[in-house]
Amino acid sequence: MASDLAREKFGVGIYESIAKWFVRYGHAGLLTACALLVLIAVIGIFRGWPGAFFKPLGLAAVILILQYTANKFLNAGKSLIDSSPSRLGSRAFLDCLCFLGEIVGIVLFIWCLIRGRGLALQAGSFFIWAYLWIGLALWTLCDSIAFVALHPKMVNISISEDVRGSEEAIGIMSFFVKAIMRVVPLAFGAASIFGAIALLCSAFAYAINGIGGVQESALIVAFGAALPLFSYVVFAFYHLVIDLLRSILVLPGKIDELKKN
Repeated sequence: MASDLAREKFGVGIYESIAKWFVRYGHAGLLTACALLVLIAVIGIFRGWPGAFFKPLGLAAVILILQYTANKFLNAGKSLIDSSPSRLGSRAFLDCLCFLGEIVGIVLFIWCLIRGRGLALQAGSFFIWAYLWIGLALWTLCDSIAFVALHPKMVNISISEDVRGSEEAIGIMSFFVKAIMRVVPLAFGAASIFGAIALLCSAFAYAINGIGGVQESALIVAFGAALPLFSYVVFAFYHLVIDLLRSILVLPGKIDELKKN
């Protein structure tokens, strides 16, 4: 099968090395984005565009705060995943999700190119370059989810044939939140690096035309910076719900055992 071949060719070690690279340069991307936003605010002053000063500075301040939280929570998710084992009955769901993740990533990338080309026809060629990098960031995020689906052990999920339907449902629910936690380092770096490059292209368009997709590019960067903290909080509360469901499902068996005794 294609999924087995991909699993053999693209091991977990490849993902880990890429993720470390993205984390290292992701922090540099955040600081670069903040500097670009300050530059955009200065351009707004000299160009005399009303309200063009405070919004970029506000976005820069938000990104700086989120960069601090990202540094604290980037590696916190792995310990939570290691302490939360789950099981699935087969690889069928994960293989389908891997395929769909790749398709969604390609579709989002093409959509960004089309949108960038449409805006470029109206206001300059820098738009298509900005949306090219935004599209690459989204594609990388989807590819990361697909990669985790290819290697469920990365999120402490084992494949076992004796899994009941209720446990399968819990395993699927658990996979999504743990997959998000697992791809956080790579997604953080991708959004920060590609978002900063997109912001650079947007800054050129902004300096020339007064518009340039600055907000969209800055939001991509902010999303990457916020992802470590946000995913940690979501994981903690989401898995509380999963543990409650698991406790409810095993309760009838416990009651039956007590009755027998």
